[in-house]
Amino acid sequence: PVALPPSPALHATPAFPRPALAASRPRAPLGPDLSIHFISRSPRYPRYCLDYSRDLPDLCAGSENDRHFPAPGEPVTFTARLANQGDEVAAATPFTWTLDGGVLATGHLAALAAGETVDLTLPWLWQSGSHTLTLALAGEDREISRANNRLDSRTDAHYLEVLVHPYFVQAFVQRQNLVGSYAFADWIQAQFAQLNQRLAAAVYPDLPAGLPDRVRIDTILVTEAVGGDTVTGDLAFDGRWSFRPDKDLKRTPENEAWESAQRYAAHFAAGIDWGLIHELGHQLGLIDLYQLNVSPSAGNLVHDGAGLPLLSGFYWPQSGLMGGDVSPAGATYFSEHSALALAANSGFRRGYFGEYLYDLPAKIRVRVGDNAGRPLAGVHIAAFQTQRNVLQAAPVFQTITGGDGVALLPNRPVSATLTTATGHTLHDNPFGRVDVVGRNGQLLLHLRYGQQEAWRWLPITDLNKAAWRGETALRLDVDTLFSTAALPSPRLSLRTAGDQARLTWQPLAEAAAYNLYQADWPRFDSFRLLAAGITTTTASVALTTTARFAVAAVAGDGQEGPLSPP
Repeated sequence: PVALPPSPALHATPAFPRPALAASRPRAPLGPDLSIHFISRSPRYPRYCLDYSRDLPDLCAGSENDRHFPAPGEPVTFTARLANQGDEVAAATPFTWTLDGGVLATGHLAALAAGETVDLTLPWLWQSGSHTLTLALAGEDREISRANNRLDSRTDAHYLEVLVHPYFVQAFVQRQNLVGSYAFADWIQAQFAQLNQRLAAAVYPDLPAGLPDRVRIDTILVTEAVGGDTVTGDLAFDGRWSFRPDKDLKRTPENEAWESAQRYAAHFAAGIDWGLIHELGHQLGLIDLYQLNVSPSAGNLVHDGAGLPLLSGFYWPQSGLMGGDVSPAGATYFSEHSALALAANSGFRRGYFGEYLYDLPAKIRVRVGDNAGRPLAGVHIAAFQTQRNVLQAAPVFQTITGGDGVALLPNRPVSATLTTATGHTLHDNPFGRVDVVGRNGQLLLHLRYGQQEAWRWLPITDLNKAAWRGETALRLDVDTLFSTAALPSPRLSLRTAGDQARLTWQPLAEAAAYNLYQADWPRFDSFRLLAAGITTTTASVALTTTARFAVAAVAGDGQEGPLSPP
């Protein structure tokens, strides 16, 4: 039986925190403000070019042998874009280029008028590996901000282009940002610095030192041609992000495009836009893990053993930065799955998206245990799979446990095997052809033992993590409330009054007591013990969410019988 509270709590994905509104710029002149906007590198080499015409991530024809990095010893040039973004002349000042703390070059920057920009170049013979290139300006104490007088850039970092509409640049001039200046370039560099901090902070048992990769801005282009595609962009870069204003509605006197840029600057200039950090994660190839969510109603077409809609759904109990996985760190950190996915692609250029979902153990077995943890033979297992995020009504495969309580999940054939340039192989597996977006990455296992049934979700992410731990033959232990005791199951009924559920069940002569279980929305597949050793045949439960209840008889020797049917 299912009980609904008077006002069910709605499930909502946690929102990213927002900074306080940024302060408006004072009218009086503030002084000079030298800033290093970005450091670019030439020549650039392309990221991977992908062709999805087969619904698979094939390399574009002719790109299979493309180079993606400079060769060791190859001459490259770093170009730093400097600007005086203040409103007074910036005096001449020394500058220093360093590599891993050692001085490469020094010089003197001439005085810059307000609004003037200049480029500094540094030739270098390419070295493989991770090196930190730093440009530092001596600057003046009277500058609006000194935080923008130094820029660190990892030579092996993924590099992105940033396209920004002039409206955003103008809007950020009017608001003080989190580094103390009034410039979009400083603000966006701070966002990338925060992204890199979160990469370093992705510490898990299999990543004790965090993620090694870093991301840098290779160019900031101020243009009205910001485009409509935020994912592809120029192949010379690992990704692109565009700051596009809303459309200006010509039928109104207001300029909605300008107003949208102003709103954005007001909301985010003083802090971190975590939604942007999330989107930059996509540029690195990470999927939205909420693609594995299943709506209990519209997203689940499966019926239970009684022919009723199952109404069980899947939502991540704690959301990471990419929208899912169970992570203790919080909503602004990369969860373990996202972090390990990035680690699996460390050292490779970008261009692929979600191809790491192909990483699955060669053999996956399920061991089913009864309510005492003993292996249970003869359990029928049917697997239902999501297609475009909807759990389909028909099972994709069925199997049965043997005498050891273990069943092998059959590997379904894929129409074409594929190994990506980043080393991930699509092979026969229980999910079939894996969708790199994650839209078919959820299995719901229906376990049936006689008239008893149970359900278990099996997200592809659990299997990815097993593969990344080196497990080629995986055994999943599924403990159930299935009973082998010679006890009948009670018939349970309920009534609700306000926020109370009144449960009653038929007395059984064989029962010395009863155990009461509850499963909460949306995880009606997961029962927890609510009360044990009940000697009456009634119970009252306070409702806080939609819940499903079941009761089991307990014999005098302590054996528990099967759960009451739905």
